[in-house]
Amino acid sequence: MILSGGMFRSGSTWLYNAVRLIFSSSEAVSEKFSAGWIKDLNEIEEKDFIILKTHRFNRDVVDNSEFVLYSYRDIRDAFASSVRKFNTSPSIAEAERVLRDHEKWMAKADFVMRYETMIGDRENMVAGIITALSNKLDIFNEADLGFEHAISIARQIDKLSERVTGSADQHHKESLLYEGHITHGGSNTWRGVLDDKFILELNHSFAWWFDKYGYSN
Repeated sequence: MILSGGMFRSGSTWLYNAVRLIFSSSEAVSEKFSAGWIKDLNEIEEKDFIILKTHRFNRDVVDNSEFVLYSYRDIRDAFASSVRKFNTSPSIAEAERVLRDHEKWMAKADFVMRYETMIGDRENMVAGIITALSNKLDIFNEADLGFEHAISIARQIDKLSERVTGSADQHHKESLLYEGHITHGGSNTWRGVLDDKFILELNHSFAWWFDKYGYSN
């Protein structure tokens, strides 16, 4: 099992699709994998490799995975993106849970994707994923490892949202993207979206996290 985890609204679906397309474009493994949401596991065809997307950290699932990926971003931007897309109401309690899970993911992940880095250089991020998978699993052909292949995968991911049609609350079966899934990528998008009082409390309560991961203002 290959587990593609991620903080909510952190590019986790981008990461999942990168892994899925890396497998589907490889002659060595294109017929040997299946993929989907972890909640749909019972409906996913059993093959040599199963790629699962999830947000919540589950130690048993992580420990039983052959390869674990994780994505994260400035949690303020993650909250802002969730507000824009789903009209959610962020809370300190939710932030505490997410950041507690974050530390567990970071300790277990074989590959970590920082959202801000991915936005700036998608091709090299894909290349890094391919290298990490190849180093641990040793399943790809030489043709799968070239940078031109990484560029191709990155371009395929960019085009996925063009194929998503339908309701905003129903995801695409293969890509797991929703209609309007991508809202406003970037850094410091929380300004003007999140409540000032909430931001002050968030910054105070989790100053250690913002300092540790380079998000301090």
